[in-house]
Amino acid sequence: MSKLKNASICVNSFFFLASLVAIGQSQVVQFRLEATDLAGTPIESITLGEEFYLKAYTQHVNGFVSDENSGVFAGYLDVSYDGTLASVAGPIRHSEVYQNGKSGDTSTVGLLDNVGGFSSSGDVGFGLDPIGLSEQFLFRVPIRADGVGEISFVGSESGSYPAHDVLVYGLNEPVLAKDIDFGEVGTRINFGAMNVHVVPEPKGSMWLASCASLFLLLRRRR
Repeated sequence: MSKLKNASICVNSFFFLASLVAIGQSQVVQFRLEATDLAGTPIESITLGEEFYLKAYTQHVNGFVSDENSGVFAGYLDVSYDGTLASVAGPIRHSEVYQNGKSGDTSTVGLLDNVGGFSSSGDVGFGLDPIGLSEQFLFRVPIRADGVGEISFVGSESGSYPAHDVLVYGLNEPVLAKDIDFGEVGTRINFGAMNVHVVPEPKGSMWLASCASLFLLLRRRR
């Protein structure tokens, strides 16, 4: 029995070490940015003056000890964009999954600073239950299209440690920036279609114009 127990410990240790090696070799956490209309449908373009949502999602994609003990516990990032083409049109809405440690500063033009939160799943809202490997909604913010052109929203590390570390279940150390895909999304802001309305002339004006044309025609014949 002791040999089997030792063998089991060795196997578990092997997989734990393998997961740690994986962390150093590939991405562990992935953020995904998405632009949608106000109904939630993904978009590739928007009309000047309209509003849309910038949404962020996060996912634990590698380096997990087990499927049951995995998931992004804390997700924070910065998002930069061209402040001459767009502006924040309202408050940030955080996911129900990440209601603790909510953060996000939109006061700097062209930057969403330290946006995110940490898990509110589990007992008494302290994030005791791992979320798992599925992608999780992190936040959304309404954006107004202020200028015409191609605009990109580019994610990057928050740079504010340790308050805004990216953490995953099963590991005590923060995930390094080199092991995180912070995401990027682009969309086009268009002028939009111009509707030209043809206004019909009054019937009286049309009758007078017809009479004038007939008078000129008769005068030429004379």
